Amino acid sequence: MRTHLQKYIMLIGLPASGKSSWANDYILQNLEMAFEVVSSDNIIEEKGWQEGISYKESHMKHIGFAVSRMEKEFKKHIKNGVNIIHDQTNLTVKTRKNHLDKVKCYYKFAVVFTIAKEEWWQRFEKRRIKTGKDIPESIIEIMTKNFEFPTKKEGFDKIINIQY
Repeated sequence: MRTHLQKYIMLIGLPASGKSSWANDYILQNLEMAFEVVSSDNIIEEKGWQEGISYKESHMKHIGFAVSRMEKEFKKHIKNGVNIIHDQTNLTVKTRKNHLDKVKCYYKFAVVFTIAKEEWWQRFEKRRIKTGKDIPESIIEIMTKNFEFPTKKEGFDKIINIQY
């Protein structure tokens, strides 16, 4: 039986808020913990690169596959008892509950990325130009409206807020 030795870090925030960059830095600073990242975005990027298509095209073509593969990887990592960083937006209580229910024997961190609107738009535009990741403004508005700040009542052991 596991005794909360494994760590589960759920990243929470809008696209381009710094989640993936933070995860990469955290992993490099904590190599001994051998974190595995679960991310549908990484799978979408990989498929797009393999097929020579843009992120947007890959997202439209492979989102179902990416989510399914991510869930399989997530379950495999849980079964193997490895430390996990979950890199998605995870903006609502409902979305987070779906994942938290799977990691009951883990020590659960929420790392929340909050960012000033002007800074966020600059990052988003820079990322769009560099990677082709473009999300319609109407979708971002819905994401922003639906965001619910996480609480310990959801099952997190610790909540960390990263502000930019």
